Amino acid sequence: MKLAIVTDTSADIAETYKTRADLFVLEIPISIDGVDYEPSKMKAEAWFDLMKTSKDAPKTSQPSVAELAILLKTLEKKGYTHVLGLFLPSGISGFYANAFYLQSEYNNMKVEFPETFITARPLGYMVETALDGIDAGKTFDEIKATFEYQRDHDTAFMLVDDLKWLAKGGRLSNASAFVGTLMNIKPLLQFSEEGEVVVYDKVRTTKKSHRGNEEVIVGTDTRWGLQGLCFEYGDTRSCSRAI
Repeated sequence: MKLAIVTDTSADIAETYKTRADLFVLEIPISIDGVDYEPSKMKAEAWFDLMKTSKDAPKTSQPSVAELAILLKTLEKKGYTHVLGLFLPSGISGFYANAFYLQSEYNNMKVEFPETFITARPLGYMVETALDGIDAGKTFDEIKATFEYQRDHDTAFMLVDDLKWLAKGGRLSNASAFVGTLMNIKPLLQFSEEGEVVVYDKVRTTKKSHRGNEEVIVGTDTRWGLQGLCFEYGDTRSCSRAI
């Protein structure tokens, strides 16, 4: 078996994996104030600086389905027998639905794009685990089964100062209930089982939000038996340390 893992730049992948020859990452272009940027070529700090000074909400384009089709043809010619595509969830992007048909286009290569229902660091960890499975000599079915277990047991909670950017960008499915109080709440968000961003809870202060995160962690540990915990932060390292 020769397996390639394909993902997109929404996945937060550790630097040690990024240079692997069997990992392929599709770009998700981002436009800020009319200027297009490639996430793979910028540091996080540069994004934060752009966000602070931008007039409009950033706009993302889908990864290119045509680029993915060309990549798959290239992989087939290079002798790859299997491709596992782990992409941004369909709940927040139309890319998955648009690329779905490609799974049945190749006679000499098994191509599968299972739904991920999540992104950012959890998606990156899934990609890394799949690559570790290749190194361990696991079969495609074993690697896929491990991914499915991770997907069904992983979750992600997000703490933001307000819903401004999520509401403007259309990434929050139930924002309407909070339109009147966007600037006054500290929402705790979650990826739903359908891969959509939903409001898990709302509180009035950052301190209470931190307490809410602690309660979520304890609840998750009680429900599933917590095996791993990862904190990600934007331009708010002090908040991450507080939690």
